[in-house]
Amino acid sequence: MDAFTKLRLQKTAFGERLAQARMRLRLSQEDLAEAIGITARTVSRWERSNVIPQQYYLERLAEILLIPLDKLFGADEESQHSKLLWHIPYARNSYFTGREDILNQLHTKTQTICKHPHILSGLGGIGKTEIALEYAYRFGNDYQAILWLRSETPESFRADYLALADILQVSYTGSADQLSKEEVVKCWFKCHANWLLILDGLEDLTLLDGMFPRINQGHALITTRSQITGSLGSPIDVPKMSCVESTLFLLRRTRILYSDTSLHEIPPALYTQAETLGKLLDGHPLALDQAGAYIEESMCGLSGYLERYAMQRGILLDTRGVAASHHPETVSWTLSFCFRQIEQTSPLAADLLRLCAFLPFDPIPEDLLTQNDEFSCAISQSLSSNPLLLDELVKQLRRFSLLHREATTRTLHIHRLLQVIIQDKVDDDERNRWIAYATRIPQFQLEERENCS
Repeated sequence: MDAFTKLRLQKTAFGERLAQARMRLRLSQEDLAEAIGITARTVSRWERSNVIPQQYYLERLAEILLIPLDKLFGADEESQHSKLLWHIPYARNSYFTGREDILNQLHTKTQTICKHPHILSGLGGIGKTEIALEYAYRFGNDYQAILWLRSETPESFRADYLALADILQVSYTGSADQLSKEEVVKCWFKCHANWLLILDGLEDLTLLDGMFPRINQGHALITTRSQITGSLGSPIDVPKMSCVESTLFLLRRTRILYSDTSLHEIPPALYTQAETLGKLLDGHPLALDQAGAYIEESMCGLSGYLERYAMQRGILLDTRGVAASHHPETVSWTLSFCFRQIEQTSPLAADLLRLCAFLPFDPIPEDLLTQNDEFSCAISQSLSSNPLLLDELVKQLRRFSLLHREATTRTLHIHRLLQVIIQDKVDDDERNRWIAYATRIPQFQLEERENCS
């Protein structure tokens, strides 16, 4: 029996078992679709054996239909990862929460032919890698090969790219002939179809030039801090987690909410504490994970962490749990590292970020940054005398997603946690100077801002 015939029979058997299990519980296709969060048309396609669901949906089906996964899909089926070339260096994140809109957007994009990579951009620690990882595990059945490259530095990118020659089991001239390795890897991508290549943490987008064929046989998914991607593709901006997502993640991460626990069983006081902490950390996933790890390891509880955060937030933001996996750096180190890079490349951009960190507005009206009077700081005076300077500085900050700009409202946005870290990193004299600049905004502008909000 050839592979195509075997796959067709497997799909047919699955579709029949799914329909039987659904009707046994007297569920309509619409009922099942609503329970999973998909369309009835998708359930119909599964039952007609047009397609086999991804692993994530198989697990949801087994849970809802009260049937073991091996019985639903067939005990003789091979596991997901044994059927494809799987090179993912991290285990699935069991605490992954929310982000359904981004995952669905990515999945929709990968269903069509695309000549450009799919790009996740955002602030350091905002969850880009976790989304890419969850996508690989959830939709792995869509591909014949899933490959992961560490791309934070040119060295790590090149090393992982050349290592693909061995992972893909392609022959090359010799271990010392790196050029031949590049060529055979590139040829593999060109000659094979239905693959997914994940380039994690790619900051220098020019590294792709000449090393990756822009063709239609597969898909590439890039995570990067830069919001500026040029002709490479249109990025999906990864925002902070919503209030509900942050709250649910903290309850799960602190082991208050288990998979078999109903949210209605959580005491309202605990839910409120998790919600408060989520707001304090402004939905930043890395900070939320740090807080959850600290609470789990110290058993101080949500209320205890809130008390400690009020007194010693700097220490807590710089404390990582011992169980940290592929992101061992703290949120304080992560955001400070980006800020230090800006300080080295553009001191004026760093000053603009400092001023934004001490302004009590969100969003920040651009005209408040360009006032020029005897009390203005040097950066405001420079911006007022050179209208193009703000554009240049914003461009520098967008390379690290340290600032977001809304052209229609002429406002800037800075993450609250980045504000906190910048404020805490300066000494007392410098802090007082920036506070003085920020509080010298004319009173009528303050009142105007309050009336508009």
